[in-house]
Amino acid sequence: VRDGTRVNSADESNNDFTVIAAPTVTVSAPANASEHTIETAMAITWSVRGLSIDHVDIGYWDDTDNSNTINGAESVTSIDANESRGSSETADAYSGKYTGNYTWTIPSDATVSQTLKLRVRGYDSSNNLLATAYSSWHFRIKGGFQFRDENTSSNVFSPAASMADW
Repeated sequence: VRDGTRVNSADESNNDFTVIAAPTVTVSAPANASEHTIETAMAITWSVRGLSIDHVDIGYWDDTDNSNTINGAESVTSIDANESRGSSETADAYSGKYTGNYTWTIPSDATVSQTLKLRVRGYDSSNNLLATAYSSWHFRIKGGFQFRDENTSSNVFSPAASMADW
C-alpha cells in the first residue's frame, strides 16, 4: 500500500487483504423460516463492511407476493432507527468489519404473517444512505396467547404452565 500524496509512505502486507469498493450491509438473522411470537424477543443481527457506515435503520415488511422486493401495497414498518453499526470483529476498531445486533420485543400490533422479510439500511454520520440489505429468506410472526382463570383475574398462566397442571 502506498500513499499517493506522501510517496515515501508505504507498507507491504504480510496477509491478503480486500479493497471494498463500496460499503455493504448483510442481514444474518432472523434465520430462514424461523417463527417468532408476539410480545417475545427476536434477535436481529447484521454485518457491515466498510468504515463509512456509521449507523443502521432496521425494518420489516410482509412480502405478500414473494417477489423479495418492496412493491405495490407493501410497506416497511420500522423496528429501530439510528442503531449503531455494531462492534468491530477484530482488535482493530478501524478494520472496517463490524457485527451488529438488536433484540426486538415484537409488539402486539406487529404484522402476523409467514412471509415477512427484514431490511437493514446503512447510513454515514451525515445520514446519507450508503447501503441496503434484505434478508434472503422469510420469517414468521404469529400471535401469542395465555390461559386465564376466569374465577381469579390475577391468575394468568402461560400455556406451558397450564399444560403441566393438567
